[in-house]
This record gives sequence, structure tokens and C-alpha cells, in this order.
Amino acid sequence: PVLNGEQREGHDQIFFEHVGGKAVLEDEWKLVTLRREDAPWRLYNLDEDPTETTDRADEHPDRTARMTDDWQAWANRVGLETD
Repeated sequence: PVLNGEQREGHDQIFFEHVGGKAVLEDEWKLVTLRREDAPWRLYNLDEDPTETTDRADEHPDRTARMTDDWQAWANRVGLETD
């Protein structure tokens, strides 16, 4: 629709994977992890911390767990190899 000059609803979440790095964006939140298997998921509030310097995952364990599950569900749905 946008290419035809029309409006469209935005996405509730946007998912990424690049060379093993993973991320999901939701509202002002970004959940990200590095390529290493042992790397933890990190949660950033981009409105308050646009340069991603303060990991908030420990302060928001429920959000972190839900967004991690959402990322995995997306990866499964699109057939992404995650091992």
C-alpha cells in the first residue's frame, strides 16, 4: 500500500537475524543478543537510551522472556535455522 501512496498499519514487532545476531523491536524496546551461544539477551529502552548503553533485562524479566519467546516463534514460523 505504501508504494501506491496509501497508508498502512505499522507492525507491533519487527524481528531481525544477521549472521547469528538476533533482535526484536517492540514500541520503545529493543531486545538483542550476539552471535555466541552463551550470549545473554539484552533489553534496551531506545527512548531513554538510544545508544544502548544500559541493559534493562534484569529490571524487566517478564518482558525479556516474552520478547525472547516471540523472537523464537518468529524464527520457527519463517524456518530460520537457530542452532
